[in-house]
Amino acid sequence: MLSSQGRTEEALDAVTDARLLNPDTRADIGEARLRAVLGQPTDDIMRRLAREEPENVAVWLTWKDLQVEAGEFDAARRSYARALELDSQLPPLR
Repeated sequence: MLSSQGRTEEALDAVTDARLLNPDTRADIGEARLRAVLGQPTDDIMRRLAREEPENVAVWLTWKDLQVEAGEFDAARRSYARALELDSQLPPLR
């Protein structure tokens, strides 16, 4: 909600606080998405998540989205390929 109201930095603070109280991949993904909106790097977060949860499709799809937004299309294809290995029901990449 805060991010949609243009209060991205406040949203990032809230996610960071929530993650300290209750570590969860969803909070880390939220932090990465908010950092991307703020123009901050996200690869460290996503690399850590991929290392900690290599079987988590949401991690790989999120990383793909962030890579596309950053114009890193080759990396995005690799991330999507990994997601597709984990979930063959995903549509093929166009």
